[in-house]
Amino acid sequence: MKRLLAVVAVVVSAFLLVGVVSAGIVYESEPNDTYDQANALALGDTIMASFSASDSVDYFAIQMESTKMYYITSNGDVDVNAFLYAASDPNTNILTGDVDNRGIGKNFRISGYVPATSGTFYLKVISKGNTGDYSVRFVGGRDLATIGALHEPDNSMAEADAQPELPTDGTVLAGCIYPKDDSDFYKIEGIGGRKITIDVSPLPDMEIRDTDTVVELWDAAGNVLADNDDKKSGITFSTIRKFELPADGTYYVLVRCYYHGDAVDDKHPGMGEYGVRAFYAGVETEPNDTWQQATELAFGDTLSAHFTANTDTVDWFVAELDSTRMYYISSVGDSVEPHVDFFLYHEDGDSLESLLDSNVDGRGEGPNFRIAGFVPPQTGKYYLRLADRDNVTAGYGMRITGGHSVPYWSQVHEPDNTREQAASSP
Repeated sequence: MKRLLAVVAVVVSAFLLVGVVSAGIVYESEPNDTYDQANALALGDTIMASFSASDSVDYFAIQMESTKMYYITSNGDVDVNAFLYAASDPNTNILTGDVDNRGIGKNFRISGYVPATSGTFYLKVISKGNTGDYSVRFVGGRDLATIGALHEPDNSMAEADAQPELPTDGTVLAGCIYPKDDSDFYKIEGIGGRKITIDVSPLPDMEIRDTDTVVELWDAAGNVLADNDDKKSGITFSTIRKFELPADGTYYVLVRCYYHGDAVDDKHPGMGEYGVRAFYAGVETEPNDTWQQATELAFGDTLSAHFTANTDTVDWFVAELDSTRMYYISSVGDSVEPHVDFFLYHEDGDSLESLLDSNVDGRGEGPNFRIAGFVPPQTGKYYLRLADRDNVTAGYGMRITGGHSVPYWSQVHEPDNTREQAASSP
């Protein structure tokens, strides 16, 4: 396979959600040109497959339950389409709309899908006249009784008042738009003059086009202050970025599906899961001259910071990092070349352990430092100490990105450490 197209969601410190089935990579076995030859595709797995001049149809057998929600998508450069059949009637397509080109590029998408019955189903994938490699991903499978009750009832501002607030520290709450036409309101207590980001993103096993959302920010009087429905972005999850709140007070976040009412079918899905978080655009809090005073870094945002010659030449920052994720940490700007130290905090001894085995100063773009591909040795708090090497008065930025799942990505295209192993991989 030329490439496996996948996007991993931003992952932050806490999810209030049910479990995610671990991912695995499996490979197509030919022939699978009819439903009685179908390759089994287990929940959580991605199957690597291909089409040739003499092979334009592939069948896969999956197990689904009527009390759970699923996502089935293709990835790759081949132009494909898909049809779904119940084993009890393998000649009748049960999809209520054409899912062709509803994924990324020329790929199909079956998302937020709840089967009418439980049992074995056959997924038929066809090539639309070209050859090459592709993959099919089968995820979800979480109980509707659980995901449909998350933060519910919250179909109005009044109902949201009785539910837990959406934190403004970047903590992700899991939500589910179910049944169709469901609306999810979240209450937040805002700070006037601060710029807030409301981010709706996939759950860890989902992709960026699995749930087509709209997000809105309302004031307490019911006025829509900001909204986003991801138009022209190439994704279907939505984000309101750095909206300046006009005053202290109560605000509400609304998350709903883009499709609703009679427009909902399998081509235009009106249900799906998501994660939602809120955080303020980062601003350094002074004093942060010791690790006990460290400014918290919000994952995915760039925090604005500042050195003042002679009087403020050291800044400390702290972030909560997950040992199953990979991160990229750097400074941003062209006016400051800071010296950086990086520490792991040990709660049991109330002490810091230095982690850097070499100097990372100037390893980023321009004068900036870079810590790249960092997988924490354990989940916990990590501290960065930045020192002004040149005694200047100037601003700079700090950011943490990445957060991709190591257990998932470490399996992609593996094993491939030798030419012999690569010959057996796509």
